[in-house]
Amino acid sequence: MMEWFLLTGQPQTGKTTVINKTIENIKDKYTELEIHGFLTDEKVNKKNGQRIGFDLRTIPDNKSMTFANKNIKTKFKTGKYFVDPSVLDTFGVDSISNSNNSVYIIDEIGRMEMHSEKFQQRIKDMLNDKKTIVIGTVAAPRYGHVVPLAEAIKKNPRVHVYHIKKSTRDDVLLQFKNDVINYLKKNAHKLIMTKKGKDEM
Repeated sequence: MMEWFLLTGQPQTGKTTVINKTIENIKDKYTELEIHGFLTDEKVNKKNGQRIGFDLRTIPDNKSMTFANKNIKTKFKTGKYFVDPSVLDTFGVDSISNSNNSVYIIDEIGRMEMHSEKFQQRIKDMLNDKKTIVIGTVAAPRYGHVVPLAEAIKKNPRVHVYHIKKSTRDDVLLQFKNDVINYLKKNAHKLIMTKKGKDEM
């Protein structure tokens, strides 16, 4: 049974930074291992440095699309941001659906992402598929808002949850990377061998 490694914490605590560094570490150590999924990058106003939204960037093709923004108008909104769930419905879901032999990156499972029913269903399907390895981020309760799917995921016995704060970021980064790499030492060959077997068919 494959396992999940998820970071949780408040916004701007460095969750995506930790995921990026972990991806770099995996690529260095396991060149044959496929990595698919998506990251959520902050979009900042260049004039005043304020955050105005988020772009969804797919892995490994590095395509970037506007997912949420203060300045676009849609019927979906989370906090200050208008959300375009069609981006997640297509690019996001596709990026975590295209291979059974990958390490999947999901950044993140949170309030904005709940506007996409396709994404919710894909996450549930992946959680039921004991062959998937997932590295990513999951929402923490904020201002009384709880994401039921996020809380259910955290309680799943397959899921390792790491709580991150600005003050603990460096320690959590080290622990998270070490745990992921140690896990892959024992399990990466299963994915690589399965992929080779399919390629030879």
